[in-house]
Amino acid sequence: MVAAPFLLTALIVGLAVSLFQTITSIQEQTLTFVPKALAVVALLYMVLPLLIRTLMDFTIGMISQIPKMVQ
Repeated sequence: MVAAPFLLTALIVGLAVSLFQTITSIQEQTLTFVPKALAVVALLYMVLPLLIRTLMDFTIGMISQIPKMVQ
């Protein structure tokens, strides 16, 4: 749930760059890395509050379940 947006973004940008490289016959290795990195960083900037809230809710839920596991 936390990693899926980043993986999907990298996948979509990677496919778009690969298609562009195939069409233009440019085979530069750094051309695939830089757009993916920029897209993932931009997405991180946009969804960071949601990710922090999700992880906090999960952590609070897990910690609140500890007393039930002891019994």
